[in-house]
Amino acid sequence: MSRRRKWLLIGLAGMGDVVLFNLGIILAFYLRFLGHLPADNFNAFERLAPWGSIVFLLLFYVYNLYASDPRLWDDVFPAVLVAVGLSFFALMALSFLVRSFAFPRSVFFLAAVLQGLLLLGWRYLIWLWETRVGGRRRVAVVGGNEEAAALAVKLESYPPWFHQVVGFYADFPVAEAGDNLITMEAKWERWLLEHPAETYVICPGIPPEIKMRIAVSAIARGTAVYLVPELYEIFLLGAKIAHVDDVPVLELPELGFSPAATAWKRITDVIFAGIGLVVAAPCMAIIALLVWMTSPGPVLFRQERVGMNGRPFVLYKFRTMRDGAETVSGPVLAKRADPRVTPLGRWLRCSHLDELPQLYNVLHGDMSLVGPRPERPHFFREFAVQVPGYVQRLIVKGGITGLAQVEGKYETSPVDKVRYDLLYAKSFSVFMEVRIMLRTLSALFRKGRAL
Repeated sequence: MSRRRKWLLIGLAGMGDVVLFNLGIILAFYLRFLGHLPADNFNAFERLAPWGSIVFLLLFYVYNLYASDPRLWDDVFPAVLVAVGLSFFALMALSFLVRSFAFPRSVFFLAAVLQGLLLLGWRYLIWLWETRVGGRRRVAVVGGNEEAAALAVKLESYPPWFHQVVGFYADFPVAEAGDNLITMEAKWERWLLEHPAETYVICPGIPPEIKMRIAVSAIARGTAVYLVPELYEIFLLGAKIAHVDDVPVLELPELGFSPAATAWKRITDVIFAGIGLVVAAPCMAIIALLVWMTSPGPVLFRQERVGMNGRPFVLYKFRTMRDGAETVSGPVLAKRADPRVTPLGRWLRCSHLDELPQLYNVLHGDMSLVGPRPERPHFFREFAVQVPGYVQRLIVKGGITGLAQVEGKYETSPVDKVRYDLLYAKSFSVFMEVRIMLRTLSALFRKGRAL
């Protein structure tokens, strides 16, 4: 699908979203008042409609529902539901702010149900068009190591209507590339001409000068280019233009947060963690009772983790495994079908309710709401040796959720998770922080996410 057609599809989707969002409210009025529209009540909706539509579009944007890349329906479905749910609360809050008490609360609830049904149907049609009718995206992977080959195989494993990997280029034979992928040792210029694609993915392991020439050549032909960043390329983010004598240079900013950003994060952490502990207290009491009744051992699980700047701290969770599960095996990374997990613990992990006690860690200052996931000392020492940049991620506090958690999966490699963590540390903004927290809600319902 061409870029122009993609933008037309995004524009069409946005207009349809706004129409159906407001249509759901109008239909709710008709159902609530049996076909009659009281003037005072409907005027309240008319005053709120523009602001409600703006908030609704922002939420759909936050949940990547206007992304140009195809997505699995398993990702679209929860994103639509969570965005509609948050729009419901936002609309109620707006009605109080503008003093529109004539807006019946029963209409809010009816509208949320109708909006969910209408938008799910509409978005499913958009998804079908984008994935089945719009044509597969022809992807060419350009790499110089086994990581690039693994990415090509991963793209090939998607449903057939998503990607068509038309070629895999490397300067050496790669057995893992698969029989259906093209591995060539020819000149890269010839390879680009012989494998026209809509998207080129440039992976690490290629000399910088060759990487630049490939990117420039592809962009000049109107082809989308994605770059899997190497460590030094992440450090270039936010660089300032400077000069040494008459030589232009880039001044690399420090890794980490500014004092203002650090203060803002601490204030919001204390406020939201405090509110969260109060609101979640009844739920936490019930979970604690269930853990105590269904499995012998302590209710809370205490585990040492490596925090900011390498300082250890004790992380708290509701216990989801049998007591003493690692007494014989020693430290073992958790996996999906882990036999050590109790039946209740499996449900707590799926719902992520076992993480609620970490709000205390946030309030205490050991963690933040958003940040890299803190690791155990045993695995931290292993990853620090194996994964470049792993130590640098400790420049910021670990978090309950983070960029790697909402974008990654259980199978995401430690190298890619570090990339996410460093990108977060380099690109921090209030908008990014809010977006990660909001997207955590939909990530809870997505299969295979890394939370």
